[in-house]
Amino acid sequence: MIWIWIGIIVILVLFFIAKKAQDNNSEEINDTIYTQKKLLTDTEKSFLDTMKPLEDYGITIVPQVCLASIVNKNSNSRRQNELYRIVDFWLFDADYNLLLLVELNDASHKEYSRRKRDNKVSEICWEAKIDLMTFYTDKPNKQEYVLHRISEKIREKNKL
Repeated sequence: MIWIWIGIIVILVLFFIAKKAQDNNSEEINDTIYTQKKLLTDTEKSFLDTMKPLEDYGITIVPQVCLASIVNKNSNSRRQNELYRIVDFWLFDADYNLLLLVELNDASHKEYSRRKRDNKVSEICWEAKIDLMTFYTDKPNKQEYVLHRISEKIREKNKL
């Protein structure tokens, strides 16, 4: 009978030692540190300022939203990750009907992985019948040009 009690005590001690070692390993592995970052880069902020006059015409500009907010994936596939791609700027009318998506591409968009991502975003927008307009940071993007291009696209679709 005593051997049974000794066996139970040994098993419990080994269990607690193993549990403590597992907890220590978990703490070591989970060394992630979260820090706040800016919503917009300086370039994106400057471009947003360029588009601000559109707000005088009842257009709401929302930066950094993922496609899953406005696109449904009608498929048997459980994977929705392609809809969690972020688009730089979303333009809505006063009732939050989507008018246009705007992408601002810098030099990083020349990399293969970014081009692949951009192609997928374009494909999703095309299939969902959502207008997507791209501007490039290596171009001047003067306010008059940007506003004209956006206004023409919205007028073309009879949305404004």
